[in-house]
Amino acid sequence: MKNYHMFFLCVFAQLIVLQPCSSQQIYDRNKLFNIDELREDFTVLRKVLEKAHIGLYRYITKASADSLFDAQYRRLDRPMTELEFLRIINPVMTAIRDEHTFALPSDRYWDSNIGQTVYSANSSQSKAKLFPFFVKIIDRKIYIDNNLCLDTTIHDGAEIVSVNGNTSAELLGTLLPTVHTNGFVETFRYRNLEQFSLTLYNNLQF
Repeated sequence: MKNYHMFFLCVFAQLIVLQPCSSQQIYDRNKLFNIDELREDFTVLRKVLEKAHIGLYRYITKASADSLFDAQYRRLDRPMTELEFLRIINPVMTAIRDEHTFALPSDRYWDSNIGQTVYSANSSQSKAKLFPFFVKIIDRKIYIDNNLCLDTTIHDGAEIVSVNGNTSAELLGTLLPTVHTNGFVETFRYRNLEQFSLTLYNNLQF
C-alpha cells in the first residue's frame, strides 16, 4: 500500500496517510479500510516509533511495549473506520507517556466532522457537539470556569455532576486514560482535558 490511509502526528515524524482528493470533497467518516491496509499502517507506525523515538522505552519497558503493540495489532481483525483505527492506536501512544507523541484524526476527518472546538453561542463552524463551557478539574470534580452559552443562570464555579446521564466521575474515568501525558505527571492529563473543554475527546468517543 503506497498511499497510507490514516494520519499520525508525532514529534519526530508526520505521516500523511490520506488518499489524494479535492479539499472541497466531504470526507466520509463511515468509510471502511480493509484489514491489510490497517495492518500495514499499524506496522509503519510501530517501525517509526521503534526506530526514531529516542524516549520510547523511558517510561515503559520494551517487553511491555512489544506486548501492547502485539495486542493492539491482533485487534485489527476486521475492516474499520478511521475513528475505530484511532481507538486502536491511541493506547499505544498514551503508554509512551510523551507529551509530544500522540495520535489525532486526519485533517480531512477533523475539517469534515469536528471543525472548531470552542463553543460559540452566536455562531458555530463546528460539525461536532461542542461543550458549552471551559472547565477546571479539581479533586476529580468538574467545575465551570467560563460559561460560553446564552443561559445566564449557569454561573462560573458551578459543579458539573453529570453529562448526558454520565456522572463526572464516570466521564473522567473514561476520558483521562485516553489523554497523552508527560511521564507520570497525571495533572498533565487534567490540563489537556480542560484545554479542549471535553469537546475533542467526547467527539472521538474513546
